[in-house]
Amino acid sequence: MRVLVVEDDSAFSRLLVVALTQRGIEVLACSDGAEALQKLSAGGFDVILTDINMPGVDGIDFLRRVRKREDVPPIVTMTGGGMMDVETLDELATALGVVETLQKPFGLDDLEATLRRAVHG
Repeated sequence: MRVLVVEDDSAFSRLLVVALTQRGIEVLACSDGAEALQKLSAGGFDVILTDINMPGVDGIDFLRRVRKREDVPPIVTMTGGGMMDVETLDELATALGVVETLQKPFGLDDLEATLRRAVHG
C-alpha cells in the first residue's frame, strides 16, 4: 500500500512516516496541500491521509481541488478540531468524497485499520 500523507506538523508527520513504514506501508509525506497536489500528479497512491487544519492550501481546499481530478484514491482525513464542529466537518468531508475521518489523537492500530479499510473497501 502506498499512502500520501499531508500534515503540516513536521514532528507528527515524521511519526506517521516511521510508524506506517514499520508496518510495511510505503509513505510519502507533504507539509501542505499545495505540495501534495504536485506529488499527487505523479500518481501511484492507494490512499490519501490528510490533515484538515493547515496553513496555505488547507485540508478542505485540498479536498476540493483533489475531487476535480480523475482516478482519485480513497481519502481519509484527520483533525484535532478547532476549525469547525465535528458534525459540520463530517458532512463536508463526506460531500467531498472522504471515506473516514480520524479524530486526533488516534492510535496507530486504528490508523492502519482505517487506511486498509479505505483501500480494500
